This record gives sequence, structure tokens and C-alpha cells, in this order.
Amino acid sequence: MKHVSHLISCLTRFQGQFFIISIYHFWLRPIRGLLIVLLTSLTHLGWSQCTHPDYVALTDLYNATNGPNWTTKTNWLTGCDICDWYGVNCDVNGRVSLLELSNNQLSGSIPASLSALSDLQELYLSSNQLSGSIPASLSALTNLKD
Repeated sequence: MKHVSHLISCLTRFQGQFFIISIYHFWLRPIRGLLIVLLTSLTHLGWSQCTHPDYVALTDLYNATNGPNWTTKTNWLTGCDICDWYGVNCDVNGRVSLLELSNNQLSGSIPASLSALSDLQELYLSSNQLSGSIPASLSALTNLKD
């Protein structure tokens, strides 16, 4: 016979990330009173504490192009201040205006969500191992310079 009760859930912050802590109490034979603690990252549940309008697009780029294996990835996904991330320059309004990730071991395809970088003026992704076609949605980036 197994009896499971959910005792508590709470929200906590650790190293800049938010987590849900869930504690479950199990009554099992021959073990009585086993406690299980589950720690769930809210970012893995699709929720992020970062509200910057360009954060999701850049995170999608990182994930779609094998970000953990980039040559240089200084500050990527370490906080919400995307203007401090390697290869990202922002305009006076704090929006991404330049993305320079050439020769940085990006592999995979460019995500369509990159079209959310509405203030992007310069995009440099040459000398990487990108595959697939350029998403049609990038035509919405009307501020890109030739």
C-alpha cells in the first residue's frame, strides 16, 4: 500500500533563477515516512523572471544554435541584462541593435523568433555551421542595414 501526500510547494530564488520546491510525503512498506523534495526550475517550465523584450529571441538563438558549445558565450543566459552578453550591443533604449556572433561555432538553424529583435540594425553570423533556410519572418527586421 502506498499513500502519497503533497505537503508544501513554495517559490524560492537561487543564483538568480526561480525554482518551485515541492515536498512530498510517502508512506511505503517497508519504508515509512519517506520525504521527497523536488526542485523544478521555472525556466524549464517556460517561465522566466526576465521581462526584457529581446530576451526570449536571444535565448532561442542560443538554444537553437548549440550555445553551450559556442567558442565565446560570456554572460549568455547568466542574467537578464542581455546588453552584457557577448556579441550583443544595445541602443540607448536598451534594445538589441547589433548581434555579432561570426566565427563562434554556432551550429543549427536560425530561429524564427529572432524577428522579435525589432531594433536590430546589424546581424553578423558568418563563418559558423548554420544550416537550414533563413526564416521568412526575418523580413520583419526592417531596421537591418545593407
